[in-house]
Amino acid sequence: MKRKIAPRSAALACMVAGIGLVAICAEQSEKGANTRQIRSGVPLVSISPFPYDFGEEAAAKIKEITAENCTLNSVVLDNGVPWQEALDGREYPQAVMDEWRGKRASMTAGRPLYLALAPLSHDRTGWAAGHADGKAPEWVIEAGGNDGRIAKAYTNHVIRAVEYFNPQYLNLGVEAGDLAAKNAKKWPAMTTVYLEARRAVKMKKPDIQTGISWGLPLLMKWGVLKRCEAVMAESDFVGISFYPYMGEFYRKIGGVKIPKNAPEQWREPLSWLRENIQKPVAICETAYSSAEVNAPQWKLRMSGSPELQSQYIADLAEISKRDGYVFVMFFLSVDYDELARKLGIPLMVFWERAGFFDKYLKPKQAWNTYQQAWLGRKSKKGHDEPKSPIASPSASNQPGASGLTVDIDMGSPAKIFQSNQSVTHSPPNGMRWKYPYNRSEWAWALKAIDEGKLAATAALEFEVKSSRNGGLIVQLEESGGEAHFALFDAGPSWRTVSLPYNRFNVDPAKRKNGRIDPQNIKSILIADSAGVEAKTVGERIVEVRNLRFLRNPDDR
Repeated sequence: MKRKIAPRSAALACMVAGIGLVAICAEQSEKGANTRQIRSGVPLVSISPFPYDFGEEAAAKIKEITAENCTLNSVVLDNGVPWQEALDGREYPQAVMDEWRGKRASMTAGRPLYLALAPLSHDRTGWAAGHADGKAPEWVIEAGGNDGRIAKAYTNHVIRAVEYFNPQYLNLGVEAGDLAAKNAKKWPAMTTVYLEARRAVKMKKPDIQTGISWGLPLLMKWGVLKRCEAVMAESDFVGISFYPYMGEFYRKIGGVKIPKNAPEQWREPLSWLRENIQKPVAICETAYSSAEVNAPQWKLRMSGSPELQSQYIADLAEISKRDGYVFVMFFLSVDYDELARKLGIPLMVFWERAGFFDKYLKPKQAWNTYQQAWLGRKSKKGHDEPKSPIASPSASNQPGASGLTVDIDMGSPAKIFQSNQSVTHSPPNGMRWKYPYNRSEWAWALKAIDEGKLAATAALEFEVKSSRNGGLIVQLEESGGEAHFALFDAGPSWRTVSLPYNRFNVDPAKRKNGRIDPQNIKSILIADSAGVEAKTVGERIVEVRNLRFLRNPDDR
């Protein structure tokens, strides 16, 4: 999405061209286009070299940050296409080759390369401009869906870039998938362009892994996912662009609604990826703001804090390991307050505080988290991990994780929730709860918990899906009679629900001291009140699995 704010300044374009994008590599991904990659280590990871100011000093600092912390070379060419020269097979303009030479010169020898190209404009609704945002030829501007010159020119451009840079991973359309959401009628033309370019690449270098990228909340629309199946079928990876704190903005540009609160705002969409995308996933750009984003001209206020930024970095490392992502690319390295002021582009405020360093080049809390979670480096004094009740989303799936979670056994019919409705065991560690709506009583399912078992826990987490959309209630009851409840949503796709204890409300009728005392929790109940309160009719099936309580990091 950051290309929507791409500066039109020639000076900035030249500065970006000379920096070159490099990244981190923990290990190479395994080949296999039709199976999800599962690896024990963190995936490839990179940090964008997007500049934080004009001048050589800023460029040198960016190169220092990326060179010292990256092992995968990455090049993003989203600055227009030399359409006519590519179509005719002529030499590219000097400015194009200067940019290419600068990026190649910044690459570190011996490292693999991720190369990203963009056939679409910055708003992903039409064909790209000429190089450096110059005017494209009229035949490009007026091109219809059947104009074969577009596919031929872009394919020639791709092959020229591939031969020049020699990548191992190739994004043939930066956020090109967004077109499927924004203008479905134009999508078949993009599909044709992608398939022709991919076919040409595979004929020359069959080992190159190819794909395009999507803004995740746009891809999550069912119609968009179905529309893109043909492209995904002919891809080695599915590229994702995702900024969890920008959920309201995604809605404005056609995406689905994602939760406002962390960590659900990233865990739910990433769980959707796990359940719905069978190809390997590559996060082609992502970040989290270290400060709230206030954009009154768009009537938007979005979440952000140093703690949330750090938590997202840590969580994403665990999720990417669990789900076998090919690579993850973070945008950006240094906050660009000064650059935004000089350029005067209002939309830049969305990403302004998403860096690992502030505008004074002081590392943020997230930088130390990145060093530990992604590079395996030891914590530095003064930059310890944030204290958070939200544990790793995959902790309960890892060997020896008992210090992080308290798993609730639902591995047999005798150990699932009890109810006056139909509850059956759902292997390996879940239940299937089927009930009719009743206007005279709530539907409920209850499971007893040994007192003391949950001492030092700080949050509840489980996975859930439902035959119909709607809210549910979860209640924790203590031995003294006090009960606390929280609301959550469930629908047809599996989602992870994470509920820190501070998200629970005390039942006024059973109030004692008003707080959850984990060591006293004696039962957990899930309930549906829609039959009584909303007069809902029919039946519902709710499935719950991998129920666990997360320990407070201070008590590990």
